[in-house]
Amino acid sequence: MKYIDWRDELERFLIDVSAEERKRVLDYYSEMYADKRDAGYSEDEAVAEFGAPYDAARKILDEEREDEKGAENKKSDKREKDDAEENKTLTFISEGSVDCIRLECAVGKAYMRFYDGDKVKVEYPSTSLLAYTVDQKGGCINIKCKANIKTFTLKSKKVPDIIIDMPRGLTADCEINISAGKLCLESGEYGNIVGEISASSVDMREITCSDMRLNLDAGALTAGSIICHRFEAEVNAGKMEIAEVCGSDAKLSVNAGKATVNSFDCRRTSVDVSAGAASITMFGRKEDFDIDITKTLGSCNIKSSGSDSEKSLTARVNFGSLSVTFSK
Repeated sequence: MKYIDWRDELERFLIDVSAEERKRVLDYYSEMYADKRDAGYSEDEAVAEFGAPYDAARKILDEEREDEKGAENKKSDKREKDDAEENKTLTFISEGSVDCIRLECAVGKAYMRFYDGDKVKVEYPSTSLLAYTVDQKGGCINIKCKANIKTFTLKSKKVPDIIIDMPRGLTADCEINISAGKLCLESGEYGNIVGEISASSVDMREITCSDMRLNLDAGALTAGSIICHRFEAEVNAGKMEIAEVCGSDAKLSVNAGKATVNSFDCRRTSVDVSAGAASITMFGRKEDFDIDITKTLGSCNIKSSGSDSEKSLTARVNFGSLSVTFSK
């Protein structure tokens, strides 16, 4: 067989190979053929050394499949390694008394709950992509996440949860800074709660605490019943929805976004709407409240009215809207 015929037949058998790979193989055999002719082989002898075109093509295709299989196995091994790395967790156990828990969460889910143990226990991720650290200084437990560029590659992957188990009866203060992910505060009694929420989802159940101060810059916050002495919330963006606030003093500021409180049962309630929208329901009859409403370019569905009751509602509406209803 002439070399040109052998070469054409080989090319036909390489139809499933990429154009770039096919060119590389044909160039390889062209160089081999030239070398054999320079070494004194005749054309027939050189072609005979190559074997049948089909066999040569089959060998090349088999080698390519092996290479692809090897690459896929490497990818699979890497995925398994990454999964094992992502699912790695460490456990921290408190020492001595605990009066404050500081949590900074940048990705994933965090749960704060109560259990029958006698120490604060924290289970947290420890991976190459998540640099969480937990330490205790005096009576304060610090839980921090150092976000880096790699952290944001975790969007489509499962991130281990952070679980904070607190002894029942412990009323520690909670300082929370959540910039992404989700936080859930289980029902129970806490000390003071301070929350900075940037772009995340926060779910509070039935909460009893001393004072609560929340700042919502983005994301969403939902809560059941909140019983506290003083309640203060500022909504700069996002959505806040609370079933009930019961206490002495309450202040709600809405700069943007939307805030809904289905029941305010407080002696003194103050609402300031700079922009956005607020919808609140006051516990009691309208006649039982000393109401002071001030509007500029915003709107409110009620007007000022005096009362000798100890309960008061003060509202300032600059832009946006405020809707007020009464439960009785």
